[in-house]
Amino acid sequence: MPERYSITPIMLGRLVAVTSSALSTDSTCLQSPFLPPLPFLPLLPRPARNLLEDATNPSSQLPTQSIIRPHQIPASLSQAPIGFRFQTRVNSSRRCCSRISSRRATSPVGRQYPKMASSNGETEHQWIENIKSGGAVPCLAPESCPNGWATPPGDSFMVRGPEYLTNKVKIPGGESLLKPLGFDWIKGPAKICEILKDKNHRVRKAIDEEVSHGKQHFVWAFNLQLPKDNYSAIFYFVSLEPVPEGSLMDQFLKGDDAFRKSRLKLIANIVKGPWIVRTAVGEQAICILGRALTCKYVQGSNFIEVDVDIGSSIVANAIVHLAFGYITTLTVDLAFLIESQTESELPERLLGAVRFSELNPGSAGHYERQSEEHQESTQSRSVGFWQGFWSNNQGNPTEPSPSLQNTNGNLHKEEANENAK
Repeated sequence: MPERYSITPIMLGRLVAVTSSALSTDSTCLQSPFLPPLPFLPLLPRPARNLLEDATNPSSQLPTQSIIRPHQIPASLSQAPIGFRFQTRVNSSRRCCSRISSRRATSPVGRQYPKMASSNGETEHQWIENIKSGGAVPCLAPESCPNGWATPPGDSFMVRGPEYLTNKVKIPGGESLLKPLGFDWIKGPAKICEILKDKNHRVRKAIDEEVSHGKQHFVWAFNLQLPKDNYSAIFYFVSLEPVPEGSLMDQFLKGDDAFRKSRLKLIANIVKGPWIVRTAVGEQAICILGRALTCKYVQGSNFIEVDVDIGSSIVANAIVHLAFGYITTLTVDLAFLIESQTESELPERLLGAVRFSELNPGSAGHYERQSEEHQESTQSRSVGFWQGFWSNNQGNPTEPSPSLQNTNGNLHKEEANENAK
């Protein structure tokens, strides 16, 4: 057990002076007749450690009252073997640090170690930010996202490594192939499905607007249909670059339903929750969705949606009903990926990952999709109204059109009579 030293003001003054002298000679430790070696530094009182660190830190701003003046040193120390240069302490410490700056910049633990620039300097598109913030629950930081969602670190998921077929070794998932786009926590009067085919849905509107601007982004949606009061948790991801030809993603998009059912994998981690739920789910639950559950694949020119009916499995149905009772206390990480089954497809890569935490059932947004017949009748009624208004008012613009008196049914009758003539 190292001996603890009591530091007096005189010893503190000696400590500062020895620091400058030792650094100027490129010494690795402080050696003095009055002080022990440098390893005793953690035992110093906090003010003493601050002064010693400031003496070697070129960016620190030393206050004037921390500089010890010559008249403050007793005469008994005037003949000390090491000279005191108190008036120039700040300047000398700066000169010392300039000589060691190049050495410290390369040290992995140095105080002046430069921060690395981000590898991804591009800013996210505004339309992505709009979708992220447009759901019923907010997008928050993964460390704390109560009643919200976030993007968890990919390394928290274990996937098949490059030699998995021979050694069965898994590796951390790493960075996802897709960017997180949004999350919908919604409830409807009936089971919610094919949501990206609804042109009035906020994500579909954003996709169509990007297409109108010449952008060819591709959106992936995973719709987990909960067997409880028609709740749905829908996770959206986007690919801003074309899918590489021949890749697993390309095969999944071009393949048939049999290929998709045998490859799409879900990894679930219970980050926080009661013991009974963590026991039922397991430490890391892995499931080939198409083999265990009924899945429907809906694909368009710039999107693919997978509707997963969790209620189609008795086991999954029971687990979800159990977990739903604790949903306000659960934090769950989910990752979607396409399983690699041959050596050339390894290692596995995550498509996307999402975290939802402490969801409140009452915060779910209400979703009710209009039937296609209703949408078509609404559009035809609007077009027919303006056609009748224009034809009846061409001769006398100031005279009101008779069709304006009743737009509920007579308008279509008038148009039918005109067509018959």
